[in-house]
Amino acid sequence: MVVYCPGSFERNGVVLSDVVSAYFIDGSIYLGAHVLPEKGRPFFSKTKLRLSPFDPAAVMRPVLQPALGKTSYTLPDREWQVAGTHLGALEYGPLGYPGDGEFEERPVHAFTARAAYSPQKLSLEFSGRTESGFEVCHYAGKVEKLGLAPEEFRVRFEVEREGLQEFLQLPVGKIDSFLERLDAL
Repeated sequence: MVVYCPGSFERNGVVLSDVVSAYFIDGSIYLGAHVLPEKGRPFFSKTKLRLSPFDPAAVMRPVLQPALGKTSYTLPDREWQVAGTHLGALEYGPLGYPGDGEFEERPVHAFTARAAYSPQKLSLEFSGRTESGFEVCHYAGKVEKLGLAPEEFRVRFEVEREGLQEFLQLPVGKIDSFLERLDAL
């Protein structure tokens, strides 16, 4: 389930939006830069960021482990440094006609994730730098351009207490222990 949160999505130091879409699927977090119209739902996001491994358990574990007698985490803040070969991508597109599948894609090989916890909200930030990228046309099944310049990204957003259950994908009743730990902060 996608949640739309107040925040900012930056690409090369330029703020693209003040609304961030976020959802987890298959061990990854997907983030999008959205612009809200005056009335209605957010517009389609042209800039998207996919990062993995990162899932709801990464966000919940630092809060829940102290309740299990483990004190290896410092609350209320947590930071992760993630590095590897295939950790996601920064995507931009569609570039031309929306139906033809042309996108810019820049692979991510390292990123930093930060979480700050409070009884009212969960604040998240993801930052990093991509490798050089390429332009791909999914419809034609080919890579169009190589050597697109690397880019920096920073995505910050806040999930209010009322949206945590949906964001963390927890069934009714399972979020109670998480919220109790946040209340104890």
